[in-house]
Amino acid sequence: MQRLPESGEVELFQSVLGREVTDFSALNEDLEGMLALLALLDEYVGVSNTNMHLRAGVGKAAAVLVAHPPEWRWMHTGERSPWFAEFRVFRQSKGNDWRNALKELVQYINNAKRKFV
Repeated sequence: MQRLPESGEVELFQSVLGREVTDFSALNEDLEGMLALLALLDEYVGVSNTNMHLRAGVGKAAAVLVAHPPEWRWMHTGERSPWFAEFRVFRQSKGNDWRNALKELVQYINNAKRKFV
């Protein structure tokens, strides 16, 4: 779920993924609806945004991609945050490089007990 997708981003994601995706961006302005949806998901991967706070609010874990430099809540290092203890943090390297973070995320997903869909 993209929090506020720009024009063409959902279509680009579908193209890269090679299959259709469901676009729930209509819930972006309906926080109660988004909260309900996030509570239903078994797994969630995303960037640091409102949806992560909502996910934490329903007591569910997530994998979060954190840009460099990180916001205070994600700390400067480590795989966890004291404020989001159930979240696994994947960090962008200096210079806007996401390769290592995405590689680690793929390994995390491949090793997960539940299947990410």
